[in-house]
Amino acid sequence: MVQRMAALGLAWLCILAVVAGCSRPADQEEQSQLMAVVIEVYDKSMLVEPLEGEDARAASDRIMVPTEGALQGYAPQAGDRVMVRYDGHILETYPAQLSEVYSVALA
Repeated sequence: MVQRMAALGLAWLCILAVVAGCSRPADQEEQSQLMAVVIEVYDKSMLVEPLEGEDARAASDRIMVPTEGALQGYAPQAGDRVMVRYDGHILETYPAQLSEVYSVALA
């Protein structure tokens, strides 16, 4: 009986170790990036056109990028080429929208 309990306890520890090893902290989530040209700039967002060959271009030729908290001192202007780092989710609207943007920088 004691051996059976010990084996069961060991099995649970192994399962917990596997589950803990497969999870990753939220701050280490993968980020996607997108190279684009700024078309228009608004108060808290900007409209961009993804460059040819970008994966996001398959979703839409125009993407609305929220900029609040993502600009880090950069003031975008129409015609700028920018690098946008985001969570990888593109909302299926027109123009398409990025759900969460981490940074926008001049490229």
